[in-house]
Amino acid sequence: IHKAKAYWKAIHVLEQHPTKISSGAEAQKLEGVGKKIAQKIDEILETGKLRRLEAAKSDPLVKAIDLVSRISGVGPVAAKRFVNDLGVRSLEDMEKHRDKLNHHQRIGLKYFHDLEQRIPRDEMHTLLNVVKE
Repeated sequence: IHKAKAYWKAIHVLEQHPTKISSGAEAQKLEGVGKKIAQKIDEILETGKLRRLEAAKSDPLVKAIDLVSRISGVGPVAAKRFVNDLGVRSLEDMEKHRDKLNHHQRIGLKYFHDLEQRIPRDEMHTLLNVVKE
């Protein structure tokens, strides 16, 4: 939780900075950006990527937690529990553990694919007009 707060604080400080940051050392001069975050900024500026993030994206457990946390009603803590404790790796695995889901999570699982679909912009404008009336 402390790391997450540090990252959010650094992101906020960098977003508010009036000019583009050209190095980790420059970023480190800002309040909220420490040595480790500055090193990560240097790596991103030099390579366009962050090795640790790329490795995490390919980790099957991270992918499973991401999938499960996209189910409406399942937060990151519950997603980790389903993946680590129950061995859930797919939506089919979640179906096998329906008895462990609350009402909201069951609905989120049932309509997962529908909720994942993007609503076309023109349809949104139509809905906006209906709501405004």
